[in-house]
Formats: sequence, structure tokens, C-alpha cells
Amino acid sequence: MSTTLSAPQSAAQALHPTRLLSDKSLAYGVLRFAFGINIFGHGFIRVMTGTDKFVAWMLKEMQGTMLPEAIVRPFAYVVAWGELLLGLALILGLFTRTSLVLGGLLIAALTFGTTLRQDWNIAGLQVTYSLLYFVLLYFRENNNQLSVDSLLLAGKGKTN
Repeated sequence: MSTTLSAPQSAAQALHPTRLLSDKSLAYGVLRFAFGINIFGHGFIRVMTGTDKFVAWMLKEMQGTMLPEAIVRPFAYVVAWGELLLGLALILGLFTRTSLVLGGLLIAALTFGTTLRQDWNIAGLQVTYSLLYFVLLYFRENNNQLSVDSLLLAGKGKTN
């Protein structure tokens, strides 16, 4: 199957099987879906086991850094719920662009905190997450056909 497709000019072209099942579209959809599951899993466990437990863990981890509890505590809640919602959005391919930008900003903030703790192994892993956010955002245009976004745009007569 060809992997070089020009940008679709209509909703019908965007949803045509050759575009939906192109190697690029499939590769993008699989990577977005798998990454979404990873991010969703982080948030799901943190929310289902009780966000208070996660908040307590994060407060303990951030002790000894320059960040005050007044910043760490609310941020920990944002992390737990943010990962859950951003991961779900990525799984579905819903608000993909916004989700990738917000996820990239979230991982940047987490990386900042991790470097304050001087946990270089985790900081290195977080750079990998940043790279995935970058790759998914960079290649989103014309490759995100297997998504709710694509269906919504096709309904409006637009293309992804």
C-alpha cells in the first residue's frame, strides 16, 4: 500500500479507505492509541486508588526542593486528572492537537520538578515522553484519519 498521499481536498477523500488504511495513517493511529493508553493508565491508577494517595506521594517526593506545598499539592491533582483526561482524548483521537500541546506542557512541568529533585534517570525518561508528544503533534496533520477528530471534521465538510 502506498505511503505517499497528498493532502485530502474533501471530506470524502479524507475518509476514503485508501487514506484511512494507508501505512502513515495506521502508524500514526497506532502510536497515538498506544501512547494514549500509557498516559491514561497513569491517570486512571492515580484516580482509582485515590488522588489523595498520589498527592501525598508527590508532596513527599518534592520535599527538600524549592517548590512550596501550596504549588505542589494542586499540581498533583492536575497531574492525576490531566493524565486521565488527556490519555482518554489521545486514545479516541479527540481534540488531538490540544491534547498533545497540553500533554507536552504537562510533561515539561513534571520534568522541571524532577530536575529539582535531581532524579536524572526519571528526567531522561520524561524527555522520551516529550519526544513522543513532539512526534505526534508534528505528524498529526494529514495523518490523524483514524480519530474522532477526523469524523467530526468530515461531518463539517472539512479535512484533517
